[in-house]
Amino acid sequence: RMVGDFWQQKYRKEAAKSWDLFYKRNDTRFFKDRHWIGREFPEIFNATSLLEVGCGVGNFILPLVEEANNLQRIWACDFSPRAIEHIRGDPRYDPTRMHLFVADLTQDFQLNLNDDEEAR
Repeated sequence: RMVGDFWQQKYRKEAAKSWDLFYKRNDTRFFKDRHWIGREFPEIFNATSLLEVGCGVGNFILPLVEEANNLQRIWACDFSPRAIEHIRGDPRYDPTRMHLFVADLTQDFQLNLNDDEEAR
């Protein structure tokens, strides 16, 4: 069954709000850390920079930053401001290497990956 136009538009319009409520309910307990990324994609350890879109509460980048010392710059964004705040509150968060920002990639926005300050 197809989802009606009303519901499609509602879900698109309220996606950020829905994800923020999801993280309010589930905190950081819903998804598990992805410690297996380095085993499956060893080439990631050769990278010096990385952009993660839809980072959630950091289940990918936080374990990675512990293991990949060569990663000097990590940009990560998510719909949910609450998810970004969870990452900033994690002891593994390294503000000298990790640049976090809230973004809706379905809308136009600009990102300067050469900027030393966090993206907005």
